[in-house]
Parts: sequence; structure tokens; C-alpha cells
Amino acid sequence: MGNKLVDLRDARFIIYEQLKIAELFQYERFRDHSEETLEMAIKAAEKLAVNEYYPINSEGDKIGASYDKGRVTVPPPYHGAYEKFCAAGWTAPAESYELGGQQLPLAVNFIAWNLFFAANQSLAVYSCLTHSVGKVIELFGTYEQKEKYLEAVYSGKYQGCMVLTEPQAGSDVGAVRTKAVPQDDGTFLITGNKIFISGGDHDMTENLVHVFLARVEGDPEGTRGLSCFIAPKIRINPDGSLGESNDIVCTGIEAKTGMKGSATCSLAFGDNGQCVAELIGERGKGIMTMFYMMNEQRVIVGLQGYSMGSSAYLHALDFARQRKQGPAFGRKSGEQVPITGHPDVKKNLLLMKSYTEGLRALLYYTAHCMDLAAVSEDPAAKKKYNNLVEILTPICKAHGSARGFDACVTAVQVHGGYGFCRDYYVEQLMRDCKITTIYEGTNGIQANDLLGRKIVMQEGAAFAALIMEIQA
Repeated sequence: MGNKLVDLRDARFIIYEQLKIAELFQYERFRDHSEETLEMAIKAAEKLAVNEYYPINSEGDKIGASYDKGRVTVPPPYHGAYEKFCAAGWTAPAESYELGGQQLPLAVNFIAWNLFFAANQSLAVYSCLTHSVGKVIELFGTYEQKEKYLEAVYSGKYQGCMVLTEPQAGSDVGAVRTKAVPQDDGTFLITGNKIFISGGDHDMTENLVHVFLARVEGDPEGTRGLSCFIAPKIRINPDGSLGESNDIVCTGIEAKTGMKGSATCSLAFGDNGQCVAELIGERGKGIMTMFYMMNEQRVIVGLQGYSMGSSAYLHALDFARQRKQGPAFGRKSGEQVPITGHPDVKKNLLLMKSYTEGLRALLYYTAHCMDLAAVSEDPAAKKKYNNLVEILTPICKAHGSARGFDACVTAVQVHGGYGFCRDYYVEQLMRDCKITTIYEGTNGIQANDLLGRKIVMQEGAAFAALIMEIQA
């Protein structure tokens, strides 16, 4: 067996044989690539995940993120692994050369993220959130905001986080009470409290960039009155150096079942009246700006769930091949055989294999559709692939997280009593994976999105495109 994170043999089959990823090389964006360059990227990601992320995952779970008098620290081993992650260019590998990326196809980027999430979900989640913050700045930021933040975010020098939830505003985003007061210089003073913020504060980078929703004083209630803002933890001087605190304070972190190395923070904005933020995107259209970030994260969360399910399956398979119990099925006596030969264990292994291989194909296909939507010159093709991404987003999130968690639970079952002990990796995977069915919109919300919006959008055009792809 190769690594116990991702079945790269199947991953390669999907991108090279099923998706025919080499056809992307005809487009200008991917013209510098070949199967050789993609293989170099996959092997480099595997090496980093196996040698740096995976060995410190259990240690990070035991140590956890910690909070003391407003200061959040991550498990010490995270620092070195994250530095190597950034140095290897994994912060934004699918972005353009101009933005410090490698212009990799997204399906290959997803293989890399598979490896990182499977190896160390708690550490990897910091970087995936940071990428989404960078993408919002790239798409909606002003020239000045891009100059101020983009290089630092995409390089990993700064990390970013999405700041949505408030005590009274979870799924009901329109209930946000965080207030923004306009200032004469075009900035806004922010006051409010946010909770359940992944990576909301920590010591892994010198600065953090918060993208959040607030209501400008006097704007309407509900989602139509919300605007999107950007604010650093530490103010940035005109020359790029760091200045004073921006009055964003962590008031505590959650004691969680899993993902203990990932700091889930409560944040107080402007308790001293000194939190300065800038509008990003149009005033009153913050939910549209934030939805871009949320939709990217929903696909990524499905990828997280699948990745941990993938690792759980491979660990269970390795355990079952080595664990010997009882004679061969149908015999009353004889030598002990590996439990892979017992029908119930075999059924569970096949179930996990089916889940993970199906999810892998679904997620890589969705990534491939994103690339085709971006590079297709034919308007009809561009619309088709955009529609496919729209309808597949809630499916990826809900199905990836639910079946990924099921695979983790089943892996514990295959281990028997050992699986319920912390000495075995699948126990941590089960705890770490559960949150994927909850955050970035619970799976019930994904079902509402699919049935209430996506299937009927454009008079059913997106759903029709999906059915045609299935039947083709």
C-alpha cells in the first residue's frame, strides 16, 4: 500500500482517463503544463502531506489550540509545517502567475488538498479559508485593497478568515447586528460580536485579514441591508509595515469534539471604538460578495469530508489486512485469517471504497467544470459549465461531508474495539470529520438550496445540464 491518505492510482485515473485533463493544455492558461508537470505537483503535495502534515496530526489533536488573556496559539509543530507549505507554493497553486500561482488545473489542486485534509484537517483548514479571502479581494476589492492585501494573503504571509456567525445570526444571516458607521475618510468604524469563527485568531502568521458582514447605520434590516467589509487584525501602514492593533479581540475559543488544532474563535469588534474597516464590493450587496466565498468553501468542505473518509478507508483496509481473527468463513476450525475475509468486514470495506471513489470522481469533475467555465470561449459552453458548478455545489458539500463521515464511522467499526481507542487514527478522523456536515451551511440547508433554488434556476436549465451529462 502507498500512502494511507488518498488512493492516488484512482485519482490519476480520474483526471487523465475520465476527465481527459490534457485537453485543457490547448487553452492559454494551461499551455505551460503537461502530464509531467502535473505529476511533479502531485508528487510534491504527497511528499509534504506524508512527511510534514500527517506526522503531527495526532500531536496537534492532543495539544490543541489554546487561549490565554486574548492570545490564541496553535500547536507548536504547526509553525514549521505551515512554513514549508507556503515555501512550496501551495497557498494558491491554481491562481495566475501574476498572483504568485502556478496556474494548475483545479482538479490537480483538489488532489493536493485531498492529501492535506486527509493528513491534517485542523492545520489545512487555515490555508483553505485564507485562499477564499484572497479570492474575494481579487474579484471584489479596489485597486488599493489588492495592493494592500492580495500578495500577502496569497503568499500565506497573512492568513484570512470568513466572519459570519453571531449569537442570534447563524443560518439566519439577515439577523446580523454588527454595525458599521461611515467616517469622513471613506472607512467605517465597526462594533459587534462574532462567534464560531474558524481561524479567527492565532499566532501562525504576523497578521490576519477578516472578511465579514455588517450593517451600515441606517441601512435596511434583513440581508438586503448587509454590506461586506474587510479589516486586518493589525493595521497596515502605507509602506506595508504593521502598525497598531485594529481593536479586533478574541474573547475565547471553543472546546470542540474534533479539529482541536483549529482555533474556533469568538471575536469582539470595536469594544474600544477603534475598529477600522473598508467596504469590499457594493454597499448593500454584501451577501452577494460573501456568497462567492461561501460557495467556494462549500465545495471545499465536501472535499474535506471526502478526504478524511478516504484516509479512514485506507487505514481500515490496512488494519483489516493485518488483523487475524477466526477461521475462514464457513469453516468451524482452522488457522486464523485476516478479517478482510469475513463477510461483514468485507461489506464495510466495499461500502467505504464505493463512497470514497464516487466522491473523488464527483469532486474532481466539479473542479474540472470550474476550469472549463473559466477558459471556454463559447458562451453556450461557459454557461453550461457555470450551471453545472451551481447545481453541483450543494451536492458536493452535503454528499461529500455526509458520506465522508459515514466512511469514518464505518472505519471505526472495522477496527472493532480498537477503533474506539485514541491510539488508532480512525477515532480522530471520525471526530474531526463530523463538523463538515454542519459548518458552511448544514446539510439540511444544502438540501433547501438544491431543491428550492438550484433545480428551478433558469427554468431548470442547470438541472437539465446535469441530467444531460449523466446520460451522455
